[in-house]
Amino acid sequence: MRTSNYIVAAFLIAVAGVTLGLFIAAKRHQKKQEPMNLQTYMLPELSVVVAMGDADFIITQGENNYWTQPYKDDKIFLEDWYQVSGDTLFVLSTPNPQPTLIVADLPKIMARDSSRVSIRGTCLGDLFIDADRAKININNSSQETREYLGGLNIWIRLTGESSVQLNNVDADLIDIVADNGSVRMYNGQIGTIVAELSNNSLLRIPKVAKKIAVEKDESSAFTAY
Repeated sequence: MRTSNYIVAAFLIAVAGVTLGLFIAAKRHQKKQEPMNLQTYMLPELSVVVAMGDADFIITQGENNYWTQPYKDDKIFLEDWYQVSGDTLFVLSTPNPQPTLIVADLPKIMARDSSRVSIRGTCLGDLFIDADRAKININNSSQETREYLGGLNIWIRLTGESSVQLNNVDADLIDIVADNGSVRMYNGQIGTIVAELSNNSLLRIPKVAKKIAVEKDESSAFTAY
């Protein structure tokens, strides 16, 4: 009889433990599913964005210039990690979750250190990219649903093992100078690609480009697929 009591007690303890575990897991899941608040900071007219340190953020096009930052509880004070000087935005670092920079126009992006910049949607017009030890991704997911109107030029300057990836990007001209950097392109409508590669640089492009002119040293690689 005493043994059966022990068995029943052990069973009840096990059930209670499982129930408690499921309750805690449900609470955590509910907390994860809570809607995020959105903090917004307006910005002046910009011509240059400089990404520094461990900055990691998204850039999209809009009618005005401003930051958006998701948060759950306490607000994140954006002024702590960005500065504006004239028409230049310096992004010193970024918090989590990843913030988004909305801009009406952006002629130049400079990326330094280990920063990461992701440009989403249609390109913002003529764009100059200057990266050193950084990563930049341009992804136009809407490419299949629109007609390219032409007129876009992109200049890319890379050093220090920097990389640029372009997905579904349309351009009349893409001009590349890479010194120990890599550029990879996927799909898109491209008129002319001009490139100078040196110091173990890499260029991978689609054959859809109408004109391709590449100069490279023996340490660099070029592939047209």
